[in-house]
Amino acid sequence: MTSGDNSGENDTEPTVYAIRLLRRAAADIDAARDYIFDVTGEAIARRWREGLYEALAKLTRFPQGYSVATEENARVNEVLASQGKPAVIIRQTVYRRPGSGRQGLTYKVFFVVKESDDSSGGGGGGDAPFVQVVHVRHAARDTFTNEDAASLAGDME
Repeated sequence: MTSGDNSGENDTEPTVYAIRLLRRAAADIDAARDYIFDVTGEAIARRWREGLYEALAKLTRFPQGYSVATEENARVNEVLASQGKPAVIIRQTVYRRPGSGRQGLTYKVFFVVKESDDSSGGGGGGDAPFVQVVHVRHAARDTFTNEDAASLAGDME
């Protein structure tokens, strides 16, 4: 731009989202790491956890590009609606530690993209955009039960 107006100069820069873990998601990760430790040992459990955090870091760029977790999304939103809370879009990504085989150590990461943190109640737009990781579970597990959905909806702000 040659004019003195820089207002649109960074419009093409992609938004970088912070990553926040719900306590539930952090507990899910710890429980999975503990299970992997018990089954395979410390080295693989450590590599799995490090790899998962590297995969989570990829969510900082264009998290809206990940698929919607259709069934989980519907169940959680039913619960949120019954509580008078706004609907959310739950997205998912799959993490599999390289070299772990077809189904081994494959986990689904469920998350919500938030453009700002309005939970402060100040009405000022809140913090910068972030990805809220809400749940991590082994990929072989069934979709959310009604109890899972109710528990997750209760954990979400």
